[in-house]
Amino acid sequence: MVYKDMTFCYSDCVNTKCYRNFSPEHRANAIKWWGDDTFPLSMTASYRVECPDYKHQTQIEGDTEDAA
Repeated sequence: MVYKDMTFCYSDCVNTKCYRNFSPEHRANAIKWWGDDTFPLSMTASYRVECPDYKHQTQIEGDTEDAA
């Protein structure tokens, strides 16, 4: 048993809209669900390789420069 019964992404991806992003809101909800900050959580960095929505910080910076 882990929070939300799913695996979250632990890569350097900056795509905060991804459903696998473990956001501060997820953390707060996990604490409420478990009762403290020792909640069980499943995370992996392997999604970086296979995820079509992976975005590295340099890709975001490049998008900003292209738009200027």
